Amino acid sequence: LLGVWLGHNDEMVSIPLFNLSIWEQVLPLFLTITILGIIEDIIRLAIRFYTVSFMFINIIISSISVILSIYLFKGFDLWNKNFVVSISNITGKIFTSEFDLLTYWPEAGPSGISIEGIILTIIILAYIIEIGTTIYRTLKYVATKSE
Repeated sequence: LLGVWLGHNDEMVSIPLFNLSIWEQVLPLFLTITILGIIEDIIRLAIRFYTVSFMFINIIISSISVILSIYLFKGFDLWNKNFVVSISNITGKIFTSEFDLLTYWPEAGPSGISIEGIILTIIILAYIIEIGTTIYRTLKYVATKSE
């Protein structure tokens, strides 16, 4: 179970990170994104070189993964809304500082930033960097191959 385990009254209490009531709807999206990444890596290993066809495969798979990630984060009530409240109730700590990451859970904090937005931005940037790296290596490999 993904979440936080805290000791409370001589027992361990689990506070789930995700909204478990929609887990059956969300799990296929997680698995699809993971399987797309595995398929891309298998193709990369099979081809062994950065070719133009692999570059297009990378762009297509990464684009599908970004779209599914955006749908996953924006289309579902993914996060446990009571996560911070539950932690506060057990630990007695209140998260109000702009430097407490839990201040941004799951709704936007004082500065308008949400944990969902932070994670989604990191995912999108990672895919953009991966696509850019693949394009660069493909163009470099094609240029050195033609010399």
